[in-house]
Amino acid sequence: RDVALKLGYHPNIYARFLRTNRSRTIGLMVFDIADPFCTPIIGGVQSVLYPASYLPLFIDVQNNYPRFEKSLEMLLGSRMEGLLVIANWVLMDVNLLADLVNIRMPVVMIARGVEMGSVSCIKVDNEAGGFAAVQCLYAKGHRQIAFIRGPTGLSDSAIRWQGIQQFARTHSLEIDPDLVVDLPET
Repeated sequence: RDVALKLGYHPNIYARFLRTNRSRTIGLMVFDIADPFCTPIIGGVQSVLYPASYLPLFIDVQNNYPRFEKSLEMLLGSRMEGLLVIANWVLMDVNLLADLVNIRMPVVMIARGVEMGSVSCIKVDNEAGGFAAVQCLYAKGHRQIAFIRGPTGLSDSAIRWQGIQQFARTHSLEIDPDLVVDLPET
């Protein structure tokens, strides 16, 4: 060990992989690194992988579906041990992820629900979030509340609005339609 340290020897990870059949790599696909939603998730993933001696193979597909398909193909060829996909609201066509069902490795979709047996999902509870946001304002004494709803094409927007309406109904809070604005589709 002393000689290896003195000579600056580093184990060959590819040779180790051939011997152990473990790459110690996890694919981390992000649909848009510029989306501020992704940054804390990436930081959290790295803070867990590093102490466990796993290396993330990071790919930003820049909301480009052909780039996603090509990147997925390249990641699968790298013999990684798992795949994390941080999807944003732009990914509306979850059928694009159908290839993930056939992968014989753990796959976790973050921020988008996918009804596929072998893909695990971590999603935000948007209804509870909408409810909690209005509850917080209400608890501070606010009764005239303005709302900016997300684009109608974003499924999360409708679910959040359901939580807001549920709170309003249970607490007899009147929602003034003049104080509700819908963001445009992008």
